[in-house]
Amino acid sequence: MINEMLAIAWKDLQLLFKDKGSLAVLFLMPLILAPIMAAPTLTMRE
Repeated sequence: MINEMLAIAWKDLQLLFKDKGSLAVLFLMPLILAPIMAAPTLTMRE
């Protein structure tokens, strides 16, 4: 069972690294979304 899960994870990683666009989105989306999500809390100071 664990070998099957590792095989699936390995295949997913191979597909991810072949597709450079998906790899870029994987790293850029958190960098874009973090300031957007933090902005409301930063502007509510009294």
